[in-house]
Amino acid sequence: NLLSNLKGRIADRQPGVLKAHHLAWSRDLVNPKNKAHARYLKELGEQFVARANHQVLECLRELEAGRQELAWLYQEIRHHLGLSAEVNRTFCGRQELLTQLGQRLRQNDGHPHPPLVLFGPPGIGKTALMCKLAEQMSGLLGRKTVTILRLLGTSQMSSEARGLLQSICFQVCLAYGLPLPPAQVLEAHTRLVQFFHILLHTISSRNFESLVILLDSVDEVDSVHCARRIPWLPPKCPPRVHLIVSACSGQRGVLDTIPL
Repeated sequence: NLLSNLKGRIADRQPGVLKAHHLAWSRDLVNPKNKAHARYLKELGEQFVARANHQVLECLRELEAGRQELAWLYQEIRHHLGLSAEVNRTFCGRQELLTQLGQRLRQNDGHPHPPLVLFGPPGIGKTALMCKLAEQMSGLLGRKTVTILRLLGTSQMSSEARGLLQSICFQVCLAYGLPLPPAQVLEAHTRLVQFFHILLHTISSRNFESLVILLDSVDEVDSVHCARRIPWLPPKCPPRVHLIVSACSGQRGVLDTIPL
């Protein structure tokens, strides 16, 4: 009765999935030499293979459609990784500083902490250090790590806060297998900021992989450059989530007006 009930429910919900195989009963039905039994097994096997092929092809079509929809994100990620790779080819020295930064990250990993800020005058090597940090992050932090790097101002999307947060949120969600931001969140900057902050706490509560977001040259983001403020930057990072930002110091530097 349970089996019949299950068959009926499947037939009602997925009428196109089931195919009936009629087989007359006989005492030697399970005998491989029984022609009716052999024909039944052959048809069942062919149906299984055909159905499996169909599901695989449908899955591939969905993946391809997803890739096309997210082409802008993959292009953005490749852009920043490509620039970082070029910088790292000529990087040398600073090993002691890298070691110190790794120690600081490990100390902060298990409890809430403020963002880590690298600052100095233009041309001192902040971008090169940020790129090297991104490359060595897994070894420096000492645990499984998802690293996201943005060299701000080097692409259109990384030059304004809304596009920057959108690309970061999408990349984090894909990296951790979380649902992508819904359309109503993307429509309003304040909702996107809230989603970003909630996302950081969601990653922290999973207690699995650490997340490190490196934002080089926050001065180059339009909202910061014009208003001298970073309203979307959380003042505290939850455990296992790290925000590393670099900015210029000096008379017109963002760090002179914004306490971090």
